[in-house]
Amino acid sequence: MDSLEDVAGFTISLRYLYGCVIYLNGVEVFRNGVDGDLSASSIGLNAYTDLLYHQISLPVKTMVIGDQPSVNYLQQGSNVIAIAIVAQTASQTSSVFDCAVRVMGSASLSRVFDYTVTASTTISGNEGAVASHYFGTSMQSSSCDSNFWQMVFDGDRREWISSVTLYLYYQQGIDQPKQFVLKARNNNLEEWTTLKTVTGMTWSLVGEQKKIWLENNKPYNQYRFENIATGSETSCSWRIGAIDMAVDATPAAIPELTYSTPIVINKDVEMGEIYPNSDYYFDFTITSALPTGIVIDTATGKISGTASAELPATTYSITAKKVGGGSSTATVSLSVEVCTGTKGLITLVARMDDWAAEGSYKLYAGKGTMGEVVSSVSAFKVSSGLNYGDFCVPNGLYTLEVFDSYKDGWYNPAGYYLTVDLGEMIIDMGQMPAATASLSTLFSSLIPFQINYSDWKVYNSETAVAANWNALDFDDAAWMTVKAANMGNHMTTTVYARHEVQMPSLEDYAVLNVRVKYTGGLTVYFNGNKVARFNLAEEFEAGTEAQTVHDASVFSKFHVILSTVGAVAGKNVIAFEIHRAGGESAIVFDATGVFGVNECSPVQDTYAAVDATTVSGCTRYELLDLNPTIYGSLANEVGAYLAWTVENLEGSKFNSFALQTNVVSSSVAFSIYGR
Repeated sequence: MDSLEDVAGFTISLRYLYGCVIYLNGVEVFRNGVDGDLSASSIGLNAYTDLLYHQISLPVKTMVIGDQPSVNYLQQGSNVIAIAIVAQTASQTSSVFDCAVRVMGSASLSRVFDYTVTASTTISGNEGAVASHYFGTSMQSSSCDSNFWQMVFDGDRREWISSVTLYLYYQQGIDQPKQFVLKARNNNLEEWTTLKTVTGMTWSLVGEQKKIWLENNKPYNQYRFENIATGSETSCSWRIGAIDMAVDATPAAIPELTYSTPIVINKDVEMGEIYPNSDYYFDFTITSALPTGIVIDTATGKISGTASAELPATTYSITAKKVGGGSSTATVSLSVEVCTGTKGLITLVARMDDWAAEGSYKLYAGKGTMGEVVSSVSAFKVSSGLNYGDFCVPNGLYTLEVFDSYKDGWYNPAGYYLTVDLGEMIIDMGQMPAATASLSTLFSSLIPFQINYSDWKVYNSETAVAANWNALDFDDAAWMTVKAANMGNHMTTTVYARHEVQMPSLEDYAVLNVRVKYTGGLTVYFNGNKVARFNLAEEFEAGTEAQTVHDASVFSKFHVILSTVGAVAGKNVIAFEIHRAGGESAIVFDATGVFGVNECSPVQDTYAAVDATTVSGCTRYELLDLNPTIYGSLANEVGAYLAWTVENLEGSKFNSFALQTNVVSSSVAFSIYGR
């Protein structure tokens, strides 16, 4: 052997009928049909009816398991194989022996081929096809009863398996299995040997896969997954898209366990998954309980979840076993905070095609890609699904650059977009065309006011409000300061709310997009200029009620072109005039504002009506949702149209219009009209 680097194992193909014992470099590595010490009087207990080459796969080096030390089966340089063929009687002297040895020259190699699958009746679907690894197959169960899924290798083939990988169905985001028991044996007369009991598996991505290491040095003919379950006694439905079993090379050196630390989690926001520095660890344990909603996957060490309460920086020790033997411990600092005030939370959503690892991103401080890299991912992990990046960063300008390493484009449905308010408002979007190495976009993390977090200056009184209440220079010091959820009830028809809007510069900050909640009617002012009106007559006064009751769970959106409303660098004011609807008393209101800072920034509107000729592929409303992964088409004919009416009764202003297409298009023509 010139080298053992990236050699997962080796196979022995042995032709024999009765019994055998195999040695490598003087170490017994396999026996079949021979009991006790090998001697001239040994008797073969096995009896194959067909003369075949029987395959056995084995590791290059065994794992340390308990007090069993590691043993090198193969070594660099010269190796000697010795095989004893044992007959059933002394008269059986005719030799049928032949042998071949093949090295598996790969760091990891699937051994799932030439097999028969059986399963319990509590499992349905394509239970036999999940081993074929075709993306469109899966098996599932809705029963809480016991179950099994069993694979037997044909021809009494014996496979040493060092890892199993479970795949969710490629579109699956629910009904994930959380636990199972893996057993093995060599024939139906043997008792099952338990190789692994897995509990507490965590899944956070659509179509996710999970590799689980085994402490196993022995080849088996039969492998059996028992009691695949969700861990719940009442919600028992699970689904699996594929199962793989592999042999793996053990690295010469595994780095000591580390995590990126400190880990800062944003309260009430699903955190970006945190992984250990190496995939060659398993059986993770942690010194004390993580915050409620945050979990560590004991099989992979992935930390994930959504924290529901704040937590100061706390130190945790995480210990895991190394593949091949030994263990390592990492110390991490973890805290949970609300991302508001001097920081803003912007979330990247990247919908990748089948080649997720070709995509990546870097986030730079400031304008352009020469600034400090404050966050990055070297390769997306989820193929044909959503990848997330949460950027809780100090208020300021940031440049996001997304990459395509192969420059062959992200095949639709694919693209990226930026969101606020836990994905409720898309503020920017794009696609990755072919022949493009990277694209960049600019955003601001300065969120001047945000739903649930911001304090508002509020006037709620039977005494008439001052005429200039919405002006920039109005003194609202006497008004109460309160969060929107605590505004109480209307003392009269109309309540008035103000909030400062700090703008670093007019050069970079062009648009303010706003998302607002209400049940009555609204009129909105920026520095005293009327910019929006919802559910309120054109002619109104303080005693005018809303036209109808608006559904508070359906937020409205509008935008402010800052150069048209007297915006200035520094302090500005946005003011909301909140009119109740007839029969309503509670003040229902809150709002989020986000700046657009690109040379071409999307503007936000919601729509009172959308009309179109026949749309295929999506709804007519989805053509205007700013999500690049959802697309449809209009007929290529004279008279085909898309028409929309904005919900903002003061209208919508914009000075450019873009069509995002799902394929390369040419010779496209259209006209746009307004009224």
